Amino acid sequence: MNIYEFSVDKLDLKNKIIFDCAIGAGESTYYWAKAIHEQGGSSKIIGFDNNLSGEDRNIIHENLKDFSQYVEVKNGDISDLNDYKNNSVDYINCDDTVVFLANTVGLLEKSIKEFHRLLKPGGKIVINSEIPVSWNSEVYIQNQYRRWNFAKAILAFKGEIWSIEPSCEEIKKIVIDNGFVIEKEKMFQPFKQHNPTPCINEWYEIMRDEINLLKIGEKLKIALLVEASVIRNNVLEKGMACPAYFAIHCMKS
Repeated sequence: MNIYEFSVDKLDLKNKIIFDCAIGAGESTYYWAKAIHEQGGSSKIIGFDNNLSGEDRNIIHENLKDFSQYVEVKNGDISDLNDYKNNSVDYINCDDTVVFLANTVGLLEKSIKEFHRLLKPGGKIVINSEIPVSWNSEVYIQNQYRRWNFAKAILAFKGEIWSIEPSCEEIKKIVIDNGFVIEKEKMFQPFKQHNPTPCINEWYEIMRDEINLLKIGEKLKIALLVEASVIRNNVLEKGMACPAYFAIHCMKS
């Protein structure tokens, strides 16, 4: 069982409203939509993310394959979904999201509070979050290490943070303090991604845009763009790791 299968394991997905916060490229969303289909196709996923372009939406629908009919994609701030009523959602999928919420002081806890407001009594958040890879002899793990740390360095040029990786214990404390109980949890070891192309292409476009905005010398800018391209090409040629992950099912008490 992989981490995405664990996310939906033993969940009743009949006649449910599910929020995906944030949907990203829709990789985990595929497993939720597939499980909905297998249970009769009576539920709906609303996937939120910031500043989704038409191209982003196309990538999501391509990744969803035959199950896109169960998913509606919307722009939205997942820490502030005031258009939606209290106690109106059955499940919230929070895949690879907390690393980006944690880079702004107070935003992770604010988002967890918002999820608690939205969920029905007994509703659940499913949180998947990564544990950063260490240097390793496997080339595909090296590629993930370079990709992640390069992004952190580029954002540091601007005085910004790419991501912060809270530990499993830190996340558990936040959700418990905000009205949830931990139903189950599991750790997953690093593995080679089956198709890193959408992820690395999205990463490369972000890095290219961020580098071009940097107020630095032209030679350094060119060198950074070349390095970003080298990392991308290495991933396309040799693959990239999904890092170790922890997964937690948290039920609203």
